Amino acid sequence: MTSSGTHPAIEPAECPGLLECLAAVPDPRSPRGVRHALVHVLALAAAAVLAGATSLAVPLAGIAGALVSIGGLVAIAGRRASLTVTLLAGLALASFAGAMTALILNLAPNPFAALEIAFWLLGSLEDRSSDHLLIAAPFFAVSWAYVKGCDRL
Repeated sequence: MTSSGTHPAIEPAECPGLLECLAAVPDPRSPRGVRHALVHVLALAAAAVLAGATSLAVPLAGIAGALVSIGGLVAIAGRRASLTVTLLAGLALASFAGAMTALILNLAPNPFAALEIAFWLLGSLEDRSSDHLLIAAPFFAVSWAYVKGCDRL
């Protein structure tokens, strides 16, 4: 703070953009088989979170679930597993997750709850206003353009 009690002005050069901040994150992946730069993956993930996040609980729970599944994959396949073993371990985890989803659907208190769960899992936009779509539209457009651009590579 300055002596007058105000904060000093921040110059634009002093404030890095989102991509510059994400580019500083070290990539823990093995270079073999990496198709997209980590900064692009993180930017798309941030766009997806911003497009649908009305509270931080849902994105944080999604991140936690992803970390748990990655931990399970490493626990099953091992840190130095071959591609085949890693794929088979991932298939086993996906099958287990599908079985748990089916169990949850079967234990739903009524058929309408099971139907709502199924539609939500399929990406339903039911009970969403046009405001939600307007918020998400720019992120959809950017991600579709990025995917289309990657298709040309």
